[in-house]
Amino acid sequence: ADGTHSSPMEMMSEAEYEKTHGPKVLAEAKAGRASARRVMREEESRFQERLEERRRRIGRPTVTRADAALHCRPSDAYLVIDGSVYDVTKFIPSHPGGPEVLRPLLGRDASNNFKDVGHSLLARFQLSDLLV
Repeated sequence: ADGTHSSPMEMMSEAEYEKTHGPKVLAEAKAGRASARRVMREEESRFQERLEERRRRIGRPTVTRADAALHCRPSDAYLVIDGSVYDVTKFIPSHPGGPEVLRPLLGRDASNNFKDVGHSLLARFQLSDLLV
């Protein structure tokens, strides 16, 4: 166990798991995974409801990923980062990495790209000014 798998079922095929643990345990493991996925979906739904309520309270519009995807041109550009939407239209020309860094990400979720670069606290502060 190198820590890359979260359960024994993920480290072997279903057939191996069933042979080792029996069909009942396999069925229970599958049910457990389905239950965990359901709980995660429910948690995500509750989080989104709380987020939308908070945005209404502070007067921010709710912008979906589908809405953000419509803003995919340099003249009208949104990025999604960590679940929030930012209007980067005016920032594109002055991006330190150049406009070409942002172009393929416009209208899309750029969370991983933003984290991978290791942006400074100043960059995060500047980003907060662009929140839609």
